[in-house]
Amino acid sequence: MVEQVSNNISFQHQFRYTFNEPVTVKELTDSLQGYERLAITYLPRVLNSLFDTEVVTLSVLVREISQGSLCEKLIFDLLFKDEETYRNFCNSVRRITGIDAASQGNYMRLICVLIMVALLAYGVSLAKGDKKAAIQQNTINILNLNAEETYIPGEKIVELVEEIAANDKKKVAENAIKVMRPAKKYQGEIELGEQQIMPVSSEIIAELPDKVEMEDAPIIKNFKDIDVQIRATDRDKDSGWAAIIEGVVERRVRVILPADINKDSLANNKTVRADVSVQFKISKTGELEAQNISLDRLTEQP
Repeated sequence: MVEQVSNNISFQHQFRYTFNEPVTVKELTDSLQGYERLAITYLPRVLNSLFDTEVVTLSVLVREISQGSLCEKLIFDLLFKDEETYRNFCNSVRRITGIDAASQGNYMRLICVLIMVALLAYGVSLAKGDKKAAIQQNTINILNLNAEETYIPGEKIVELVEEIAANDKKKVAENAIKVMRPAKKYQGEIELGEQQIMPVSSEIIAELPDKVEMEDAPIIKNFKDIDVQIRATDRDKDSGWAAIIEGVVERRVRVILPADINKDSLANNKTVRADVSVQFKISKTGELEAQNISLDRLTEQP
């Protein structure tokens, strides 16, 4: 099934477990939620990098669940910024592949399945660190088997996936484990797409840990001589300060003060000029979310 309407494209693909044992509703929903989280957080960003486009949202829908070897038919619905962006995307795909817009549904189905294969394999490799290099090379080999159809080398897809998810490794690993958990429990595998591509083998799945033992490194960005708007003060202690920075930190977050700062003088000013370090984390939607502002140095005395 392929549908194209104004600024979105929808296509169906297959997500299949290779075992026959019945699973609980919770096992199934947890696994699909992990798959959905990987898809909506990272798939649009990889597509945007590959095709210089702007997919703004992705929805994952369940069209059908079949018994036997448990098989879900899932729909990816990609929403582009506007109709012009969607047309430019179709033109970009045509330049790369020679495929016109009316026939691009099958291409998009394949490229998105391959990106999900790379995401799942990357998450598994993070959770199973001792086999990371072998899993990465296996992923590249799998993607390159389809390179004549995608016109994109497997190395490029793997490189983009790892670059885009670099600051969010723990969540990628946790969601990959959630996806694979039923396959681990029932000694099977997971296959994606009509090509029945296995991101990793049952042997690797069987060795996956139940819990990810790793922490993401904080994302720190430095800003020089910038306006810091003080929104909360506490002259008696360091913990009660908060601020925003227009264009960088739009909601107020905690401010970490240097030890030698004059709190009384700082509290009398609504805005100060300073060099700062802002700590971010990745939100559930894949966006940078500010956690705190470290006031490194005032560049103008209040």
